[in-house]
Amino acid sequence: KPAVAAGMFTQNIVRAAPVIRNEQMIKSGKEIKGLVTISGNANACTGEQGILDNQKMESHSSVKSAVNQEIAKVTLADTVEYDIVGTMTNYTLQEGESLIKLALKFYGTKKLWPYIVKHNKNVIKDADRVPIGTTLRIPELTPKK
Repeated sequence: KPAVAAGMFTQNIVRAAPVIRNEQMIKSGKEIKGLVTISGNANACTGEQGILDNQKMESHSSVKSAVNQEIAKVTLADTVEYDIVGTMTNYTLQEGESLIKLALKFYGTKKLWPYIVKHNKNVIKDADRVPIGTTLRIPELTPKK
């Protein structure tokens, strides 16, 4: 049966993908059916590869994350080029938000906002003036090989 979960996480600036993902799951407030933890390397500098490995492990697991359809904030490097591989989620632009703020919210860096524009060519006519209430597709990004 699903359970309510709580957790304590490192405050270090450098955090490996499993730490980030597990923290997202706990913060979602959803019931959790399973949680994969890795002990001994929680602060490893795994970068993009760690994120990809964590997503791959999760997709192969018989226990799916309680937040697969929730907003997943993962910090992506702004020095890497990405391919858009799908839509992570749909999001309605709120008062005070901008494409830069959305990139920061979803990717952990402001510099990836052009990918949101690219994924919403049919909706965004002027990237500097996206109306409040516009529903945008937030792209799922993977590093180019």
